[in-house]
Amino acid sequence: MCILGLLFFFLLSMLPADAADWSRHENRDLVQDSRPGWAIETPGDWLRIPDVRPAWPLGGGFRDPSGQLGVVITWLEEVPGGEIEGLLQRGFQEEPGRVAGHPARLFHRTGPEGIQRLVYLKMPSGYYRVTLFATAGHEEELGKVLNSFQLLRGQSLKEQETWTPHEDSQAGYSLSHPTRWVLRNVPQGFELHEGPAPVVRAWLRPVPETPGGSFRGFARSAGRTTIPEAISLERFEPLDVAGVTGYLAVWKLRDGSYHGPSVYLPLPGGRQALELVLLLQEADECFFRLVNSFRPGEPITASP
Repeated sequence: MCILGLLFFFLLSMLPADAADWSRHENRDLVQDSRPGWAIETPGDWLRIPDVRPAWPLGGGFRDPSGQLGVVITWLEEVPGGEIEGLLQRGFQEEPGRVAGHPARLFHRTGPEGIQRLVYLKMPSGYYRVTLFATAGHEEELGKVLNSFQLLRGQSLKEQETWTPHEDSQAGYSLSHPTRWVLRNVPQGFELHEGPAPVVRAWLRPVPETPGGSFRGFARSAGRTTIPEAISLERFEPLDVAGVTGYLAVWKLRDGSYHGPSVYLPLPGGRQALELVLLLQEADECFFRLVNSFRPGEPITASP
């Protein structure tokens, strides 16, 4: 029995350390069956790229916290003229292959800048383009990401999830969230719950009025005082929503995990910001749809 136990633990030790630490991402928010959705798997610590163009409902992207490894999926009605020729001129090699069970055109290049792979997958009404990039030595990881890519049946309009509007006329904004998420008010904001677990937290944050201060500076430093155990800002970038410029931030915690992403959006008047924080990574797609539903309005002020 002891020998069998030792053999069992030896076999476990032979498995990759991150074998179970992978996340599956799905995109089914489509309205035409001729444009299938997709699913892909990435390492569990990869973050969503929020600024992929074309964006929802067909685009999506994920990358590691350093930004050196990632995958971007985009939908094209047609491959832009000269794009394939440009790849070949830049030294990409083409090879035949299949992705998600379909014939595909695969291009790859390895150089000082790292590994680059592009895949063009023809569908009845367009193309999926899958772009992968990494530093040298991560070929196996990129291959695993690409091999996980799948096509999913698109949802019709009547099958799509319903969303519920939420408006805070005092602060001056509105947004929408999945109807299945229950809104619970908390001091200075609200939480959205799916079952007992909170998925998204929203707060109204005062923006300090300091000489020479900027909203960017506020968003960049806010987490240091509001997130317990925050030690370093791992990702910070602008995020344009509904004509206003907000910021996305991801903080690394003392235990090595990550907080967020957090999104900071300025509210009318400039004295407050709406902070939206993703608490459940599996809900990242709905989180960014929620962020993109944000609309600023005119706050209601008290009568003199």
